[in-house]
Amino acid sequence: MHKKWLCSYSSHRKNSNSKKNQHCEGFIDILIKMVTKGSKKNDAYLKRDPPLNTIIKINLFHKHNCASADALKRLFIDPEVKATFLQYFADGLTPCQAIKQNISRIQTLPNYILTLANGAQNPRPWTVYRLWHKYLTKNYGTIKDPFDRLEEKIPEYLKQGVIVKLNKASPWVVLIVTSLNQRAQKLQSSSEIIFLDSSSSCDVSMASITVILTATKGGAVPIGVLVHMQQTSLAYEKGFKMLKEHFPNCFGGLEYPKIIMTDDSVAEKNAIK
Repeated sequence: MHKKWLCSYSSHRKNSNSKKNQHCEGFIDILIKMVTKGSKKNDAYLKRDPPLNTIIKINLFHKHNCASADALKRLFIDPEVKATFLQYFADGLTPCQAIKQNISRIQTLPNYILTLANGAQNPRPWTVYRLWHKYLTKNYGTIKDPFDRLEEKIPEYLKQGVIVKLNKASPWVVLIVTSLNQRAQKLQSSSEIIFLDSSSSCDVSMASITVILTATKGGAVPIGVLVHMQQTSLAYEKGFKMLKEHFPNCFGGLEYPKIIMTDDSVAEKNAIK
């Protein structure tokens, strides 16, 4: 086994004008030899008892100040800290919230001022955002084509009681109905009045979300959620048709409620007609 670690300020795989390219020659080189009958023949160290099968080379002379704040902040993120940030993202935190949470965690440690300056423990924002984008791509697919990953997860969502229906034709629409939504569909109030509440530019894909709500004694409860590409009459119409197709009697056992209240949106009103 042979492994060589270079200083992060070396010229390896860096542009000539990079700030981290200071042509530093610091390194650690470890070579572990296999101990066999054949290798012992040509190596005097392997013939010893016990055999000396490891060679370690270290160059501790760096061309930069290793104790400066700039050198500390440019350290690569520690694997344990990386795992912590991935868990933050899994818990629903945004990169900005994850950074604040990590700083709060560090401030509980002794000598935290030095740790805050350490990029391995307190990574820079661009490192966190790059890690966040990798997390999104792995778990939710790319921004340009998220549907492949979504289709893979549909059976998993179904096991959790969440029904997801997808129409990829432009403008694309995704219908989401949870077990709670299905219970709300059976309420008497769902046959009387329904509220539509839309929000645009909800994530990096600039998608719109329309929540279909019914009124209960405990407040408004959704009977379904639409995620769609645009806030156009065609997008709303496709979404409403998907709801009607897969849940034909979702309005308290009826095909249509008595009243539908919308935002001040011409597109929503035209889609309902």
